[in-house]
Amino acid sequence: MENKQEHYYIIKNIKNVADKVEKGDGILNITKNKVLSLVLFIVIILNSSLVFAITFQDVPQNHWAIDHIEKMTKLGIITGYEDGTFRPDKTITRAEFAVLAVNIKGLEEAAKLAKGKTEFSDVPDNNWASGYINIASKNGFIYGVGNGKFEPNSPIRYEQAIALVMRILGYEEKVKARGGYPYGYLIVAGEEGVLNNANGVYGDLTTRGVATLLLDNALEVEIMERVVYGNKIVWEKIGKRLYNELGLSKINKERVKSYNKEKNTITVGSKTLEVKEGFNFEEVYGLKTTIWYKYDKSKNKNYLVDYKVEEKAKFDAVQLGKIRDIILVTEDKEYNIAEDAELRLNGSMSKLW
Repeated sequence: MENKQEHYYIIKNIKNVADKVEKGDGILNITKNKVLSLVLFIVIILNSSLVFAITFQDVPQNHWAIDHIEKMTKLGIITGYEDGTFRPDKTITRAEFAVLAVNIKGLEEAAKLAKGKTEFSDVPDNNWASGYINIASKNGFIYGVGNGKFEPNSPIRYEQAIALVMRILGYEEKVKARGGYPYGYLIVAGEEGVLNNANGVYGDLTTRGVATLLLDNALEVEIMERVVYGNKIVWEKIGKRLYNELGLSKINKERVKSYNKEKNTITVGSKTLEVKEGFNFEEVYGLKTTIWYKYDKSKNKNYLVDYKVEEKAKFDAVQLGKIRDIILVTEDKEYNIAEDAELRLNGSMSKLW
């Protein structure tokens, strides 16, 4: 027998045909063994995922940074251009990266209020990023380059971008203990996962694509904050992450148990989340999904912000084998159903044997 392993199954769309099973637009003839005439939706646990896509004409689906670009865009951290492009390989400036740092800390409104005079002679009051540079510099996320200058239009180098990310995470003191700038930042960033899948090297100019990768990785890193114990001040991880500062909560790899198209909601674990009009419910139903959502206290509702489907589904007609075995007709493979597997016929719990 092939593929003897545990899976999760959802069975839908009973056809009630005696000796044949519908598959897509065609009919599959099946020999008259013990046959259940229906279409089976099987979730096979694979290393693949689906994400709610935002499309940029210059970011193909196989682009190495597409997941990071889409998440940062959906979270409002970064935006594309008016012509429908993202320009992932375009270098990012110091001013632009300061904007991303402020956005990911949830300080965008503060930056709007801080627009105007800065401490840098090359950032005039009317500079488009003056408010963001004020907030980023006053919070110690980014510094000037000396002589009272900021160089807002200069590209930010890889090690500079990493230093900024680690500062917004609160790791400045830990970095100092590991040698400071630049290598202390690179070492600690590597240890904390900020450099996962990053291939940059010291001196590289940072691109928009690389910026989204670094910030996406940073979302999951525990923030360090100052804690006072009597006369002693220490910096500790307190279980909070950057996505919390954006007002987001995370549900990690739980199954979407049900949905309601009329109310535009899905239920994941114990949470019911409202989704946007046109949401593809079948894409997530029954699948382990990682979800980021925001709670609106005024409406007492949870709103889905982003999601990633962690499993891949197969659609096939089936034939029942011996007890707790099931055969995929088109694929011609036999699977063993786990003892604790849930089976649903048209959304309701069912028992096949």
